[in-house]
This record gives sequence, structure tokens and C-alpha cells, in this order.
Amino acid sequence: MYNIKTIDFKQIESVSDLHLIIANLLNFPVINLNNWDTFLSMITGSTAPQTNVIFYNFNYFWDIYETDARKLLSIIDQYNNMTDKFLYRTHHYENLMQRNFYFQFDSLDDLKTNELKTIFITRPYQFGLRGDNFFWDELEIYFKDHQVPETEQQLIDQIHHAMIQLTGRSTIDLQIYYVEKYNYGGMSRGLICSEWWEQEGIPLFIGRYRKIKNND
Repeated sequence: MYNIKTIDFKQIESVSDLHLIIANLLNFPVINLNNWDTFLSMITGSTAPQTNVIFYNFNYFWDIYETDARKLLSIIDQYNNMTDKFLYRTHHYENLMQRNFYFQFDSLDDLKTNELKTIFITRPYQFGLRGDNFFWDELEIYFKDHQVPETEQQLIDQIHHAMIQLTGRSTIDLQIYYVEKYNYGGMSRGLICSEWWEQEGIPLFIGRYRKIKNND
């Protein structure tokens, strides 16, 4: 259900090394992935199943290879603009072209081995709708004293169960829904964006879970 790939930029030794890692991770031909323009053409032309690509510690790469870091950010921004557009009038995403990749940036600074509550500490840069921020807050409180599950699937099941407990429904159906207690004003007040949770929020949790579970 969730196809998640991760890259830790602390482990990148050179720009060429990064190109090779990306090619291997996404099953791209290494011979074709020799510059950033090629990377953009390959992700836009890919028929791969939906994949979350999570970048950890990107600031380390930026500090050493700022020019290439800027290029990578620009390409991801272009790709996102080419693949979907959020329509505020109807509160849904319009698919401009098939989107196969969800590129995300995350920090591992707050994670602690075998402490499940730490996967909720660092907030994402952007949520889907205004109610998602308050939903995240409640999930963090809900899991404060929970033990680390044995498997990823158990984590996913526990998150979906918590969603039902807190809001009356889960995000599996990808529908936007309203939760009165999260209505604190704003254009999308009280609204939960299920697409964001399934396509970005839960994958973030899974990526962090792998780190605290495997201590890698």
C-alpha cells in the first residue's frame, strides 16, 4: 500500500554518488541519469507505481553542494507543479498528469530509538488542509505512551484505528471530511485532507518508524 524509499544526505559522498543512489533506488538506468535535466525527464516519464521518496538531512548536502541542491529543489518544484494543482473552491486536487512520486524532506533530529512518540515531534513543512495540523496534535497525544509496534503494518493499523477514535473515520477512502473540534477559523477550517495523510503524512510516520525501529 505504501512504497517508501529514503535517502540520507549525510551519507552522500559526491554529486555523482547521489545520481547513482537515485538511479538504483528508483530503478532508473544509470547511464541516463548523468545530469539534473535528465532526472526531471525520467521522473515525469516514469510509469513506476506511486512512490514516496523521503530525503533526510538535506541541509548537509546544501552546505557542501549548494548549486546542485538548488537544482534538485527546482526540479522537484517543477515536477509538483506539473503533476497536480489544488483547487480551493472545491477542496480537492486536480491531476494535471499522472503523479508517480511524492518527494518529501524530513528531519531525524528528534527521533529516539524505540520511542514511538518521537515520530510525531517534528511537524511537516506543509499540511493538506487547516484541520490536519490539529489532527496531528491529537495523534501525538494519543500515541504518547504507546510502545513501538513490531511491524510497519501494525503501526499503520494503529494509526488508522486512532483516526477513527479521534474523528469518527480514517483517511483510507481519500475523502476530505469536516471535524468540528478542529474548526479554528481559516479558509479550510476543520477540514481533514485524507489524500495528504495517505500520500504524505503516513509515509512520513513509516519512514521515521523504520529509523527508530532499526536504529539506522
